[in-house]
Amino acid sequence: MSEKAIIDTIINDAALAADDIINKAKISANEKISREKSEIEKRTAKSKIASDTKAQQLIESAYPAGEIIVRNAVLKEKHRIIDNTINDIFNNLKALQTENYFALIKQVIVKNKQDKNGEIQFNSLDLKRMPKDFDKQFKDLTVCREPVKISGGVILKYDNIFIDLSFEGIKNDKYDDLVDLLNKELFKKD
Repeated sequence: MSEKAIIDTIINDAALAADDIINKAKISANEKISREKSEIEKRTAKSKIASDTKAQQLIESAYPAGEIIVRNAVLKEKHRIIDNTINDIFNNLKALQTENYFALIKQVIVKNKQDKNGEIQFNSLDLKRMPKDFDKQFKDLTVCREPVKISGGVILKYDNIFIDLSFEGIKNDKYDDLVDLLNKELFKKD
């Protein structure tokens, strides 16, 4: 399965889960609104002091409060879904088969490398599973045999300059862009 297919599957699954959660949140909020409305009506009937106009205002004031509760619950759930989806994407990248993983790493290196001698740094797991001829693909870069503490991805080192292309670095650098993209994809209005 390609990375795009994996990401598409994750996005589709997350969208279905989000729809279900949003619907449950709306039902729960509507139930809360109904209970609040009922409670307000009971208090109004018992007191008989409040005029019909005042009672109507109290009943109507329950609706905006319920809408705020629903909106906050939906936003919180959307944020959780987006964070989980981003984590799933990077976990799936780390779990790619060796051939696909290093094809992805090669693309990342080619896109970000500088035109001078440098070093490619991997974590210990990636150093062990790296194809034999991987470092021969780059004339200016050599693979450092000392592992670095990253969960996946790569770091390019040029003298004292480090280009952090680790999955954590990419996730932190592109987090807002990923959130925007997932927000559009998962929660687009039809």
